[in-house]
Amino acid sequence: MTTFTNKAAEELKARLAIHGVFNVQIATLHSTASKILIENKCPVEFLGYDKLISCAEKVASPCYQVLVDEAQDLDGDQWKLIQKLGKTIFAVGDVRQSIYGWRGADSKQFTAFVDSCQHDLLGESGLILMTTNRRSCAAIVELSNRIAYQATPSVALKCGGSVTTKQCVSEAVEHEQIIAFVKRHPDKSLVLTRNNDERLQLKKQLWIHGLVEQADVMTIHAAKCAERENVVLRCGKRKFGEIDGAETVNEWYVRVTRAKTNLLITAVGGLPAAISQALEK
Repeated sequence: MTTFTNKAAEELKARLAIHGVFNVQIATLHSTASKILIENKCPVEFLGYDKLISCAEKVASPCYQVLVDEAQDLDGDQWKLIQKLGKTIFAVGDVRQSIYGWRGADSKQFTAFVDSCQHDLLGESGLILMTTNRRSCAAIVELSNRIAYQATPSVALKCGGSVTTKQCVSEAVEHEQIIAFVKRHPDKSLVLTRNNDERLQLKKQLWIHGLVEQADVMTIHAAKCAERENVVLRCGKRKFGEIDGAETVNEWYVRVTRAKTNLLITAVGGLPAAISQALEK
């Protein structure tokens, strides 16, 4: 079983252990590649991440029943390794959450795999659509469906929830809105920023107000596997003429779906196009 991060691997091991399942190899794909090379007596000491994958693909053999998590985040070489390793392949992914194109991830590889699962030689479908959202309340799911309107919509199991937007006249006012939100909710909140500079600014504001222990502040890429009852999307002041491309829309989808119950979206000036258009629908 391959995961995107070591943290996710440890969480899966713990969950399987609860059910008495221990005979499963769970690791990131890079850890798996390193293990394959060592088993084949290939040197790994001076190989970077990309080289680990490409070298392992050359010596790998189909000896696993492979389950791939976050399959939309794999690049071409990683898919080649998966296909060399797998007697069977069970891939779980969501193209709406493809936000790592900047490091080579290609969701089209996953889409092609999905298309290949439509029917096998016996005419049976190998495709399972998972449309139920067990994390977020209905208000959050409705907004996320509007953002990713071209995809199959998700269905919320939980009713209620809230989505609030605040368009502020300055960053100082935006910070005030975020601080007020964190104070209102006793459960630990999650504040998502677009970059590390914004993250540090907000951490400072939380420290000034004695709220450092009441909220985590992360960039979207660091928070991919995070979730909280209460989430703030801090959009800040956007650059003039900033364009929302397909991957940027996916980033807003991922941000929104970190929230379970209450979501606050703040911005200086106008909201991002992906958000404002979704709210208008």
